[in-house]
Amino acid sequence: MAEGSDEGGQSTLTVRSASRYARKARDDFGKLIADLERDRFASR
Repeated sequence: MAEGSDEGGQSTLTVRSASRYARKARDDFGKLIADLERDRFASR
């Protein structure tokens, strides 16, 4: 196996990029839910 690759053949950089993207997506989703809940409860 070449250095900088994982068992799936993806480069370490690609795996890190995917991990960063997934983390950002989770963070953005969490912010969206928090905003929706805040607006939902504020309107009552």
